[in-house]
Amino acid sequence: MEKKIKRYVMQIICAFSAIALWLFVTYTEDPQANLWFRNIPVTYVGAEALAAKNLVFIEKDEPAEINVKLTGRRSAMQRLLDTDIKIVVDYSAVQEEGNCTLPVQVTLGRNDVQIMKLSHTFLSYKVDVLETAEKNITITSSGADSLHISQFAASPATVRVTGPKSLMPFIGASVHVDLSGGQAQDTYPITIADQRGQTLPEGSISLDHSAVEIYATRDLEVSVEAMNLPQDKELEAVVYEPARVPVRGKLANLLQADKAVGVSPVWVNAATSPASVGPVQLTFPENVEVVDKDSVTVTYYFKTE
Repeated sequence: MEKKIKRYVMQIICAFSAIALWLFVTYTEDPQANLWFRNIPVTYVGAEALAAKNLVFIEKDEPAEINVKLTGRRSAMQRLLDTDIKIVVDYSAVQEEGNCTLPVQVTLGRNDVQIMKLSHTFLSYKVDVLETAEKNITITSSGADSLHISQFAASPATVRVTGPKSLMPFIGASVHVDLSGGQAQDTYPITIADQRGQTLPEGSISLDHSAVEIYATRDLEVSVEAMNLPQDKELEAVVYEPARVPVRGKLANLLQADKAVGVSPVWVNAATSPASVGPVQLTFPENVEVVDKDSVTVTYYFKTE
């Protein structure tokens, strides 16, 4: 009997020793650790629900990133990735314009660590009503003068902008046309900006179209082929009136058009210098239209002895 008791006692002691050893190893070799994970981006959800109520956020409490302090075994912390931490702010609970405060929601991709602390538990926002307005598109250009291109126009000339009501009076729409490389795009993107120079809230503005075609005027050089010139006289100069004629069309077509050409079909009298012929009908490249004048007067100057 006494031997059995001793055996049970030894078994209990061994069990406690094993537990103690396990605890010792666990806490010394894989101790509890606390660690800050910093600059975790905030994901915003519920924007569709907000827009369905004709609302939009115009101001957000910074930062847009949150620091999270987690606790767990060191081995678990070492396996934890930034992508395992999801920080979400849900818009869908917002019901009206004005100031609101929303909780920061954190989810972890594993269950062997716990959240100890957040740098921000709530974020504050300002909510505005959505409004739609028609905005004229302003066009600026670079490199157009050397190509004799001017009088730009967008097609369509306006864009419907939807955004916060309080910002709409200050919002402008513009397009920049860069022709410095001698090339034109099929369409040009519309840029929306606050004309006061303030940054517009990300995602708060939408357009009914994002790009436009650009039309312009180009002055084409006149070139007329002289017919029936006298063989015994030397031609000294030819003057066209006008020397250039304006045409209108899409930018890509205008860049392919460089001359308005014609033929002088009548006999030129060299006895009179200068001798004028006109009007001479001009032919224009395809896909452009004449602005106002489709003929020229040609004056020939001959050398006199």
